[in-house]
Amino acid sequence: MVSVFQETWNEGEAKGIIEMGMTLDFLRRIF
Repeated sequence: MVSVFQETWNEGEAKGIIEMGMTLDFLRRIF
């Protein structure tokens, strides 16, 4: 159960990092 939670957490974290990078790239294009 703990490992499943960790996998889900890591997956969510990776998605969050990717989304953050895309947002920063988007903001750089605007400014």
